[in-house]
Parts: sequence; C-alpha cells; structure tokens
Amino acid sequence: MNASEDGDIQRQIDDMSAQVTDNRENIVELQADVIEATARADETEQRLDDVDVQIEALSERGRIDHEMITQLQADGLLTTEHAVNMALALQSSRTIGAAVGIIMATRRVSEPVAFDMLKRASQNTNKKIRALAEEIVVTGDVASLPQVLARQN
Repeated sequence: MNASEDGDIQRQIDDMSAQVTDNRENIVELQADVIEATARADETEQRLDDVDVQIEALSERGRIDHEMITQLQADGLLTTEHAVNMALALQSSRTIGAAVGIIMATRRVSEPVAFDMLKRASQNTNKKIRALAEEIVVTGDVASLPQVLARQN
C-alpha cells in the first residue's frame, strides 16, 4: 500500500470511529428518553387508575341516591315529579364530576382547576355546564376547553 491508500484507510477509520461515538451518544439519549417516557406513562396510568376509582365511587353513590329517592317516594315524602327532578339533578352532578375527572387526568390539573376550566368553557361557549360535561364524558375530548386555562395550576 502506498501513503495515499494508508491515508484513505485512516480517514475511513476516523470517520467510522466518529460515527460509533455519535451512535453511542444517541443511544444514551434514547435510553434517557425511554426512561422519561416510561415515567410519564406510569404517571398517566396512575391518574387513569385514580379516575377509575372516582368513577366507581360515583356509580356507588348513584346507586345509593337512587335507593334513597325510591324510599322517600315510597314513604310518600316525594312526589313523582320531585323524584324525577332529584334523579336528574343527581345524574347531572355525576356527569359533571366524571367530566372534571377526565379533565384532571388529561390536563394534569387539580379538581378545583378542572371544574373552573369546565365552568369557564361553559361561559365562553354559552353552553350549560351539564351539556359540556356530557360531551366530554361521551367523547373524552377536552380539546374544546381553552388552552390558556389548561396552564393554570
């Protein structure tokens, strides 16, 4: 081999060595990204578990509320109209609570902030909180909530 070929081979070795170094750095960065993404996924999973617990509690409350309304009606303390109105009010309350839970999980905010976001979105869109909450519960989509409100904590 002559000096020119030796120089070419050395340049190729240097280029490959630099590429290996870059690849190692990229691998380290990717491993850090994986660790961070796993932590975020675990946090999201925990939030979803918390929302599931809240939903189960709301369902149990709904069952108890229904039993109480039925008993009050059977005892003659509630008219059918009042019983229907109470049932609707309780259902609306549970729906709003479920929507607040969804907002909390997706926007990573506290319960008061989530409710405030729902209330302000209701005012901004001129929709009743109940109707907006129903949309959120059915679709799971909180994109209609103003982004500015999402930054409040």
